[in-house]
Amino acid sequence: ADSNTPTTPRTVSTYWMYTFYGAADDYNAWTAINENSALKAGEGFTMKGTSGSTSISTNQNYVFKGLPNNGDFTLPLDKSSGDVERLIGNPYPSAMDATEFILDNMSIADGGNNTNGTIFNGALYFWDHFGEENTHMLSGYVGGYATRNLTGGAAAISNDSRINNTSDGGSPATGTKVPGQYIPVNQGFFVTTELDGFDNDNGSAITTVDGGNIEFK
Repeated sequence: ADSNTPTTPRTVSTYWMYTFYGAADDYNAWTAINENSALKAGEGFTMKGTSGSTSISTNQNYVFKGLPNNGDFTLPLDKSSGDVERLIGNPYPSAMDATEFILDNMSIADGGNNTNGTIFNGALYFWDHFGEENTHMLSGYVGGYATRNLTGGAAAISNDSRINNTSDGGSPATGTKVPGQYIPVNQGFFVTTELDGFDNDNGSAITTVDGGNIEFK
């Protein structure tokens, strides 16, 4: 369905479903998808909730149908033309260990397990929408990306200039959710080849991100 009219049973509007794989921080790299689109295992997508007004704290149950993924596979993160970001997610019917996932995509020289190099910068970025703004306009969003790396988790800050970055009395608002070690089933997150000075588990900074194939195990 692509309308904003409530339906019975409730359905998710394909109008708001997108994937992202493109140049780092390029908002135009979002690609629209619908119920007929084919996604690779491990590829993430966005969606918005069903129509109607409710508290931001109210939970909604969504049902995913299909054959669950198992085994090892890869997903490209090609930086041959410059730094790239990709929206990916936990494709398994059980939680993923964020620590092991990061190490599997970090070079042996950087303290990881990957013989092909360091695939992304060592951090996972989880969108947290923590402000009650009833809008589809980007400039009204109150949220940010909570982060997880080998040193732990950090809450999101609503400080991007493209959104509502003065939502807390003139200052950026801060989220309360801190990503833990285990990534829930179907949870999406970003990875990027862009370097932001993240440290590996040995306490030394990553200096080179190679890109390549993201490893899921």
